[in-house]
Amino acid sequence: MENATKAMIMAASVLLGVMIISLGTVLFTSFANYSADVQEDLAMNALQEFNTQFIKYYNGSTGEKGDKEPILVTAHELVSLANLAKESNIANEIAEETSYSALTQYIQIDILQITGLRNFEKKSSQEYHTFLAQNDIIYLDDGTTKPKYFFCTQVEYNTFGQVNYMCFQPYEN
Repeated sequence: MENATKAMIMAASVLLGVMIISLGTVLFTSFANYSADVQEDLAMNALQEFNTQFIKYYNGSTGEKGDKEPILVTAHELVSLANLAKESNIANEIAEETSYSALTQYIQIDILQITGLRNFEKKSSQEYHTFLAQNDIIYLDDGTTKPKYFFCTQVEYNTFGQVNYMCFQPYEN
């Protein structure tokens, strides 16, 4: 009888040990999945935050007539955006590339209808100053001035979901 009691205690100990190990495995798996989900959420938030810096200049609001009104961008904002793209390209060690693609994080900014402003993010400080001097304000016939605006016509994303191309053109008002 004494051996049977010891055998039952040993069996219960083994069963309890297996249950504890199973519980530990379940907890480890669930915590690992939770950690992976949190990491994925953080990465998505970082990507959205990064993209927001660029796409805030795209699309627009619906006007009184029901048509889409573009978001107007000044020459100074374009230079800031180009500098942001340049800094991102340098940080990703891809500043030597010359064009965006779906497989790279290179960010390209083009301003169409202005000669020589492809890859605006690659321009020098002097070229930015020249651009600002030529595109900051418009001189009207009556001697007054008004700001010159641009608007974004195209945004493209790479396979990672990151903005990697923006195209602007002058806004005629």
